[in-house]
Amino acid sequence: MPRRRLRHKDVLETIQQDDIQVALGKLKSFWRDSVVANNGLITTTILVVVVLVFAGYYWKNSAASGLANANSYLAEAKTNFDTGDIVGALAELNYVLPGGEYSTKRVSIAAKMLHASVAYASGDYETSISILTELIPDVPSNLKGDLLYELAAAQENHGDHEAALATLEEIVPFLGPQPEEEGPDRKSSVWDRYYYRKGRVLARMGKEAEGIEFLLKVSERSRWISGARSEVAWLKAKPAGALPTGWKSNPSS
Repeated sequence: MPRRRLRHKDVLETIQQDDIQVALGKLKSFWRDSVVANNGLITTTILVVVVLVFAGYYWKNSAASGLANANSYLAEAKTNFDTGDIVGALAELNYVLPGGEYSTKRVSIAAKMLHASVAYASGDYETSISILTELIPDVPSNLKGDLLYELAAAQENHGDHEAALATLEEIVPFLGPQPEEEGPDRKSSVWDRYYYRKGRVLARMGKEAEGIEFLLKVSERSRWISGARSEVAWLKAKPAGALPTGWKSNPSS
């Protein structure tokens, strides 16, 4: 019997049906060999994924809560410090400083900066110097000038005048151009505190004339002028050194 020739449409339908059967066969094999055979593994995998999703959500909320607490303690410490409560400020800071319950990198720089200020205000210049020396290399450039100034002040009060003078020179690149105007009516400038501090340091190093020269550069319109005037007045009224041991008063007087 002669073989019937299939039309083009019949050929396509036959191929499509065969492809579907093959695909269904592969799906059944995959389900039997992979899903059913590894049912425990797949269930475990799904469970792990679910746990990780919920853990990530919990961690995110926990981290946000921890940061809120850290900011709250830091704000309270700053308020205490501003009102003169040094002990209270330090007590609040202990929660956010390294090792504290709410210590976090997000507030670590601010916490250390405040800690240095608290130490300085309480007369613990050595601790203030230690904190600032460690902190300054890691802070943004817009903070370096202020922290270097605080370091110089702590070094001066600690009696390390050479170090204070060297630190003051590190501040210069952050001050911008020096004031061009001269005289008491010059506008206040960030250079004024530099002049004030350098004048003080030089005077304490025994270089009174040089110190006065810098103190007189402070603008009359600067908030540092009161301190500069007091320093100049004290230096000019400084008592003379002790009289020589062999000195005798004039017998005729």
